[in-house]
This record gives sequence, C-alpha cells and structure tokens, in this order.
Amino acid sequence: MQGWPFLRYVTLLGSLVIWMLLPAWGQDIPTLQELHFVESLIDLTVCPEGPPTCQFRTIQDAVVAAPSTQWIPPLWQEPARLPRVLIPSGTYQENVLIVGKSIWLQAEEPGQVRLIADPSQSTPTLLAVGVISKDLAQMLLVVEGLEIQASFWGDGIQLLGTLYGLLYQTTVSGGRAGVAALGTSGSLILTNVTLRYNEIGLQLDRNEPDLAEGGTSLGTAAVVISQSTIEENNTGIALNETRTEIQSSRVQHNRYYGLVSYEATMKLTDSTILENTVGLFISGGQVDLVENLIEENDIGVFIVDRGTSSPGKFTLLGNSIAHNHEEGILLLMPSSFPANNETPVLPEVHLLENIVWANRYGLAIPFFDPEQMGTATLECAGNVVRENFDGDYATWDIERFDAILQPSDALKTRCEGTS
Repeated sequence: MQGWPFLRYVTLLGSLVIWMLLPAWGQDIPTLQELHFVESLIDLTVCPEGPPTCQFRTIQDAVVAAPSTQWIPPLWQEPARLPRVLIPSGTYQENVLIVGKSIWLQAEEPGQVRLIADPSQSTPTLLAVGVISKDLAQMLLVVEGLEIQASFWGDGIQLLGTLYGLLYQTTVSGGRAGVAALGTSGSLILTNVTLRYNEIGLQLDRNEPDLAEGGTSLGTAAVVISQSTIEENNTGIALNETRTEIQSSRVQHNRYYGLVSYEATMKLTDSTILENTVGLFISGGQVDLVENLIEENDIGVFIVDRGTSSPGKFTLLGNSIAHNHEEGILLLMPSSFPANNETPVLPEVHLLENIVWANRYGLAIPFFDPEQMGTATLECAGNVVRENFDGDYATWDIERFDAILQPSDALKTRCEGTS
C-alpha cells in the first residue's frame, strides 16, 4: 500500500517530536515555529475587543478571512507555510468551522487562550472538514497552545474528510469526545495534548487511506500520540479499525476503560496505564504492547478474540503489569466460547519478557484448552509471573461456565514448562 511510507514518516516524526520536546531543566517547551515545523505566511490577529485593537473579534472571522494556500505533503521536507491566526490571552465563546483551508491557530501564551463552545449550539467547538483539490493540495490544520472546552453534547475537536492535523500543547475537556477523527484519511499527530473530563477522550473511527482520482493513494489514516495525558474521561481512547501509535503517554483515572481497541492496528510503547476500571480492552486486530507500565486497574489487559473473523495478533513485550485488582492479563480466546459452533480461526498471542506480579491473578484464560492452543497460538517466553495473590496462572473449568477462576497447573506448564 502506497500510504504506508507516510505511516513510517509519522512514526519517525512522533519520535523526533518527543526527542525535541525534552527541554533542559527550567527551559520552556519550544513552539512549533522554533521547531521549524511551521512558518507564518500571514498573521491574522484576534482579540475580544476586536478592531482597532486587532484585526478580528472572533476566531471564525479570522479563519474566513485567511487566504487559501496550497499545501502538498509531505510535511517533513520543509516547514509548512500557513496563515496564522494569532490569539492573545482571553476567553472566546464561539464554535469554529474550517472547511478545506489549511490554517494554524496559535495561542500567544500556551494555556492562556480558552475557546468555549457556544451553549446554544450542539456542533463541535472546532470542526475541520478536509477537501482535496485537483492538484493534490490538502488541508493541514495546526492547533497550538489552546484550551478548548466543549459542550456536553458536542465534540471538542472533530475532524472529517481528507486532512492532516497537528495538535500541540492543547487541552480539550467537557465534550462527548475531546478529539474525534471520524472516517478521515490523512494523518493526525497529538503531542503534549491533554484530554480530560470527556465522555471519550480520543475517538478514532474507521480511518482509511484515501484514493483520489486515478487511484493514487494520498495517505494513510495514521495517528501518533506522544507525551500526552488522557485522564478522567469515561473512556480514555476508543479505536475502531484504525492505525495508531501511542508513545510516552499517560492514560489514567478513566472511569471505565483506559483504551478500547476494536479490529485496530495499534502499537503502545513506553506509556503508563493507571487506575482505570479496565486498563486496555482489545478485541481483534494487530496490537503490540511494548515496555509499558500497567498498574492499579481493576483488569490490566483484557484481550478478546472469538475466532470468527480474521485472526488477531497480540504481542506483549517487556511490560510491567502489577497491582491490578483482578487479572493482570485476561485472555478470552475461541475456546472460551463453547457455544460457538463455527470453526475458529485461531489468533496469535505472544507473551514475552513481561513482569506480571502482585495482581489478584497473573495470567487468566477461561476454558483454557491446551490441545487447541498450540505453540503457534500462545507463545510464552521469558516472563516473570510471580506473587499474584490468588494464582499466577488461572482458568475456569471448561465444563462449568459458572465456575470461578482457579489456579491452573496446565496453563503454568504451557507457559513455563513446569507444573
């Protein structure tokens, strides 16, 4: 697929952003202009007083007045030159609509600009709709330093169509979703972003590569989240059939789920998943969890694969999974659904070099069937599964659905080679 090179770029860019955003002690975090990601083509100034103090009284007026620019990916070849809406400290109560126009919204002082939804409207506080022109120019939305407060029935930032987005040093709260990308193509980068007090912090739904006229792949629905905090939402992150990388971030104190992934391609690295009801709920897809700290959730990692569609592939490598109140790792595999009469398509689960300790149960597989789960289905190597209070390895009796988890020598033998 031609879009995948761009995904590799986004991964590289996310790592590069993390490296560049580690300021020396006492220094401020640099702006995107200082990082040479974006330059101002023309400045449009906004202030609550309006003219003559500044050019425009509302952000929407400045967006409408901004010139249309030709921005053609890739972003990494040179800084993007965009019209910049420069916003001084203050509170702005309005809903902003951007259609097919590349633009940069920048707070003069990060965290001191509040964009609050108009309570009379149910639309997103910031709605961006991307449209591709015939010369393949695309929409690039850059949001830097804003604090966005949504209405309860609307999203904070909603992205539709074909566009690229870069959200930096931005906080979104109070909405149905803090940030929602629904059926988009292009790519989205979130760095130093905080999403809190939303129904869903970040919602990514069915983001697919776009095919323009002539069948040219213009990009892939790649999302990179780095150095960000998703906390105190009902659900932190919800992924549905999308490709996502999450790096060096915190997903914590969410009421129900830290992260939910349905049939997604997702890699989570060097992140903290803390004090959610379910830390990670994963159903199908291809998921890599690498070197994360997963602690003090009710369930640490909950993986479900019914084996009725394309097989999932799940790799847990080098994670610390500890102090979860129930299971550290809970796997529901095809054998866990005895009423399923279809021939299961077995997924792959690779548990490698994880530390799983001080949970109620370490690794639990209800209705574990050692004959069905061969080495190609369940790989265990180099794990430390110890000191879990009610059992390091546990399963249910395959004949009794109402049974409670019990320590399982068969599962221990399967994973460690000894009983």
